[in-house]
Amino acid sequence: MKSLQDPTNRFKQNYGRNLSMCTLLLAVTTVLFIMPCAPNYVMAETGKVNVVHWIGIDQLDSIIEEKMPVIVDLRTPLEYEQGHLPGAVNVPVDNLRVNRSLLHPYKDKPVLLYCRTVNKTGRALWMLEGQGFNAIYALRGGYEAYRLRGRQPLRSL
Repeated sequence: MKSLQDPTNRFKQNYGRNLSMCTLLLAVTTVLFIMPCAPNYVMAETGKVNVVHWIGIDQLDSIIEEKMPVIVDLRTPLEYEQGHLPGAVNVPVDNLRVNRSLLHPYKDKPVLLYCRTVNKTGRALWMLEGQGFNAIYALRGGYEAYRLRGRQPLRSL
């Protein structure tokens, strides 16, 4: 004699299996179709390519010399006063969060962003995404990497 399965139990098993398949399908779709488009995309309204270039300390001097970017220190004013890259302007990431148009005057110029490590730089990149910047450079390792390499910081008076 065959034992009858509880229909509620069968539904629960199928629902769990279908939910797992949907999650897997979503993850695969994201990796295959969305992520490759993220770092390099064309802005519809401006036609500009919005690209982020992560650079290391060893590339810093050549990027500054060749591209002449606007150097933006995303740290707090106190951190900036304690030392910063030569020529940097201080635009704390919290100010950028409140007013995302603070860097709009530099849209047509290369912009070099840095913070203490990279956390604030990542947040700033997220805020600037899709705003039509010509080129954005982000310093890998931030000011700490610059300082640890023995580079001489400028101090505010």
